[in-house]
Amino acid sequence: MEKMTITEGLAEIKLIEKKMEKKKTMIVSNLTRFKQVKDPFEKEGGSQTTIRQEMQSVSDLQKRLENIRSAIAKANLFESVTVGAQTKSIYSWLIWKREILENDEKFKQSIVNQIKSQIDRQSVNPQVWKTEAGGVELCELILNADYGEQLKALENLGDIKEKLDGQLSLKNATVVIEF
Repeated sequence: MEKMTITEGLAEIKLIEKKMEKKKTMIVSNLTRFKQVKDPFEKEGGSQTTIRQEMQSVSDLQKRLENIRSAIAKANLFESVTVGAQTKSIYSWLIWKREILENDEKFKQSIVNQIKSQIDRQSVNPQVWKTEAGGVELCELILNADYGEQLKALENLGDIKEKLDGQLSLKNATVVIEF
């Protein structure tokens, strides 16, 4: 069994992907040649042999990539991270970060923007209401969500994101995977 940190595994995955791409490009570009043209891999046993070896190499790299990814996924399911008062598995935090965070930030930002816009509009161009008695009174803006609370929630998301990134980097550098 081989052991490495998640950080090392992620770095190796990038390297494997580059190697596979180069090998695939070489294979595809050497699939055919005219009989009259000298075999560029004659010294290595010929093009057919070289192509077969390279295809096996790609297959081996794919298996290694799968093993590393699986080991990382397993570690992410069982290792946890605490950010503020929240403790979740790395897997759950990654889902939150990839699928929830951005939408939640946009949603909270739209709430903040809408409230601010309404407050600004009312202060610049106050609306009036005609009463039943024929008088006029200033319209009072009612906020159904607390502006300060929404700003704080938006800021809190940013804090969690920053702290989470640091915690994930730390875990990736210290958690050892086996495959």
